[in-house]
Amino acid sequence: MRAGIALVCTIILLPAVRAAATPYYIGYEADTPGVFPEDVGWERLPTGGGAERTIADGILRLSADVTGISDVYKFDGNEQMNPDPGEFFYAEWRMRIISPSDVDITVYFTSDDFGGIVSMGWGESDFWSFADGNHMQLDATVFHTYRLVSLDMLDYQFYLDGEFAYQGFFDPPTLDSSFALWGDGGVNGISTSEWDYFRMGVVPEPGCALLLAAGLLLAPALHCAKAYTCKPSPEH
Repeated sequence: MRAGIALVCTIILLPAVRAAATPYYIGYEADTPGVFPEDVGWERLPTGGGAERTIADGILRLSADVTGISDVYKFDGNEQMNPDPGEFFYAEWRMRIISPSDVDITVYFTSDDFGGIVSMGWGESDFWSFADGNHMQLDATVFHTYRLVSLDMLDYQFYLDGEFAYQGFFDPPTLDSSFALWGDGGVNGISTSEWDYFRMGVVPEPGCALLLAAGLLLAPALHCAKAYTCKPSPEH
């Protein structure tokens, strides 16, 4: 997973790369027992006492075995989440569900530039985006890698296991803030999910083309700087 990190870091940090604003990165890696998302910069928002949580073998497990429980992790990005010209926003996560309840496993992005929303959910054998109606059949009980990339927080490209899956869009304006949520997001059912990592940020656009063309993961490039909480990149 971390092969080629030095090369990718070099590409992103080249002095010739122009960035319109200060890129950032925030992520969670379930590498260390006892270190949960709220320990590395995410805000934990539990309902009903929150899920039962364990970390083992590099995997965070969230288990809500009764209704009325949710456990999500939030990043308040404000304007920082919105890419300026010459930048792009990305998010990538690797996870699976074990005992799903359709709407309970959630990934959610909003942008205050236009108030747009992307809200995603999983069933045992499918995945969908509520805003644009995109739907995929897959075995969600095995690990998959999901990636969203957007230049303007209006439209986005979605990738499944490194392959382009569909073109989507942010739902029309309903909110006036930018934030991201992930985790067990519903309270109506019983669900268990396992998360390897969740990563997101804004980086210079020239790096996007190079990284996607090379088929490399974006987040490890920034992870190599140990940016587990929001930190500015070096000056270009």
